[in-house]
Amino acid sequence: MTTATSAMPLKELRAARGWTQAKVLVLLEAAAARRKVSLPARASLKAMLSRWENGAPTSAFYAHLRPGLRRQPRLVA
Repeated sequence: MTTATSAMPLKELRAARGWTQAKVLVLLEAAAARRKVSLPARASLKAMLSRWENGAPTSAFYAHLRPGLRRQPRLVA
């Protein structure tokens, strides 16, 4: 068995789950609220998400706020 998705871009991971960018923003905001940390304004956060989806690096701070979008391996026969 091998794993897949390790090289799958963030945009494809989001689309595979059927999520819109708006849903991801809500999830990011909820994760930040649970951790009691502040995020930039929604417009700035949306621009950041677009950059991440186009290959820009994500800081560790934001990577930990991306529940469900982390590259979780899928078993492939």
